[in-house]
This record gives sequence, structure tokens and C-alpha cells, in this order.
Amino acid sequence: MATAVILLDDESRIAYLNPAAEQLFDVSGKNLRGLPMQQVFTHTEQLASAMRQACITIPVSSSMI
Repeated sequence: MATAVILLDDESRIAYLNPAAEQLFDVSGKNLRGLPMQQVFTHTEQLASAMRQACITIPVSSSMI
């Protein structure tokens, strides 16, 4: 199984989802780009699961995407 990666900007908006994250959450990264993470992961269980799987937080600037 591939590692799901979700990148957030400094305001906790979705900046990028890799294909594994798209598959895990059954979503399209293109449609979610720029939306607040709390809006995308509205179900507590989804959000908790995403947080449990997060291993590292790295600040991402828009120039990196």
C-alpha cells in the first residue's frame, strides 16, 4: 500500500493530495485544492484517521507546489 500524502498550506487549506490519498479518501485532489481541511474532512472519524496517519508536518510554500 502506498503512503497517502496530504499537503496543507499555512492556513490549513489543501495544497496537494497524492494519488494514494485520493484513493484512500475517495476524492480528487484537483477539486479540493484551496479548500480548508476542516471543510473537506467533515466527519470526525475521517479527520482523526488522517491525523493518526500523519507522520510529519513540513511547512509548504506555494512556490513548492
